[in-house]
Amino acid sequence: MADCVIVGGGLVGLTTAYTLNQRGLDITVIEQRRLGGSASWAAGGILSPMYPWRYPDEVVQLASSGAHQYPALSAELASATGVDPEWFPCGLLTLDIPENKSLVAWADRTGTALEVCPKEWVNKQIPSMSFDGTAAWMKQVATIRTPRLIKALHSYLRQRGVALVESHKVTGLIRDGNRAVGVDLGGNKCLGERVVIASGAWSGLPLADLPEMPPIYPVRGQIIHLDAPEDFISTMILKENKYLIPRKSGSILVGSTTENVGFEERTTPEARNELHDFALNLFPELAGRRVINHWCGLRPGSDDSIPYICVHPHVENLYFNTGHFRNGIVMAPAAAELLAKIMLGDKPAQAAAFGFHRPETNRN
Repeated sequence: MADCVIVGGGLVGLTTAYTLNQRGLDITVIEQRRLGGSASWAAGGILSPMYPWRYPDEVVQLASSGAHQYPALSAELASATGVDPEWFPCGLLTLDIPENKSLVAWADRTGTALEVCPKEWVNKQIPSMSFDGTAAWMKQVATIRTPRLIKALHSYLRQRGVALVESHKVTGLIRDGNRAVGVDLGGNKCLGERVVIASGAWSGLPLADLPEMPPIYPVRGQIIHLDAPEDFISTMILKENKYLIPRKSGSILVGSTTENVGFEERTTPEARNELHDFALNLFPELAGRRVINHWCGLRPGSDDSIPYICVHPHVENLYFNTGHFRNGIVMAPAAAELLAKIMLGDKPAQAAAFGFHRPETNRN
């Protein structure tokens, strides 16, 4: 019997396995597909919430903590596995921002490094972009290559003796009275002292018979990979909930849509055109550049866009680390740390904000 069975092999599940393994626990990870093959693989990899001032302070703090862990984590994984996750501190320029005074007050209150920049500064930095307004510049924001991060974590965890089980679907929870003791894999049992649900948009499916479940649902996002000249842009750019992310090769990721279409995983020509038009409206000279690739993923949405990092209120030893919506990549290391503290008997003050029955949060 494992010390902990983690249901879900995306980035949140793998970082949870990493953190608990570091604390000496024997871990088994169960993934219904391939590790990291769903939302984590599809993500753009921005290590910041988009428009962080729109989120409760607790979310911003957790995301900030996660972002600060990535340089050391990436270096450790690269050294141990030879796979570089390509942590890249290129900064984030947001082109649609609230009134300057309120934004500066928010940055001061949350300790966020942010500069409000006039259009003259923006046009000097990015002369090829069509823009007329005021922007917010967060120079410390980084990006990471999520497929490489998943590959590195996969290799690292295997080196550490973590059991990684792919292509096995969890069909139910195994309980001993009011206590979770494992999961059912369609007739086969995988037993553990604790069970963590970290399966993203699929988190609620095998637990439908429980007395209470967090409302997690899929939200599709589509991204295109656009050819571009080398060093065409050097920073991430955000506008109207869409973004451009430069790659070191010179190409650009353009994302992403937000679509409530259930568990429908397919790309659409409408989204491709929408994203392509967004890029061309900012950079007309990209006209004629080819779309290298086009993909989608299903994010785990929740009613308030705040994840559930907690124990189930009615089932002992059943834990959740899910519902991160667009912030799963940036939050993953800190969310894993928070869950580990909860699981191992600590009572961090911030935990209340991510429970089943959360108090009113400080949303801006």
